[in-house]
Amino acid sequence: MKNKKILIIGGTGIIGNALSAKLIQNNYQVTRIALEDNCFLEETKLGTIIVDRNIPDLYLKKIKQEKIDNISWDAVIDIISFNKKHAIQTLNIFGKLSKKIYFFSTYLINENILEKAKKMLAGRILFNKQNFPYVYGKIEMEEEINNSELKNKTTIIRLSHVIGKGSRLGCLPIHNREVIKIEEKKQKKWILNLGSRLVKFVFSEFF
Repeated sequence: MKNKKILIIGGTGIIGNALSAKLIQNNYQVTRIALEDNCFLEETKLGTIIVDRNIPDLYLKKIKQEKIDNISWDAVIDIISFNKKHAIQTLNIFGKLSKKIYFFSTYLINENILEKAKKMLAGRILFNKQNFPYVYGKIEMEEEINNSELKNKTTIIRLSHVIGKGSRLGCLPIHNREVIKIEEKKQKKWILNLGSRLVKFVFSEFF
């Protein structure tokens, strides 16, 4: 497990910082792609490439400049893949050379959860792509991954959303979500203290 190379796409948010910290503690070499170097970590054993994936030409140009498209990554972790285009982008650029690719999705697209949401909203708002682009974007992302010829080297992680009105683990503080509260019974292995924010991340050596 020592000195394995990990690339995190979207690595400077709440989840990205927590994941980076744990990987570094376990002697992984971490490189991150992000919009900004919004780093809560004191660690300096990682590189951050600043670029917007939603500007495809610039994104690809920056990746080639940094020469990270020809590295044999032990794992690529795409935290901010929100739609089909993002999934295709990661698979096309990093798919062939990476041993494993992890995509973060959401538990909200679980069939039982979707049905409950539709019933709860019935008569008030139509549950469709226009009104819920995040959820439908993740559904299309998963479909693209599962239909890809690279699906055998991909893993989809359906992250549970944190209990609390409007709270999403990866969106603080940018989207003005309320402070994360984690139930004591759900705290398993470790809590990362990021100022006033507490983040649970259960680390598994699955790379």
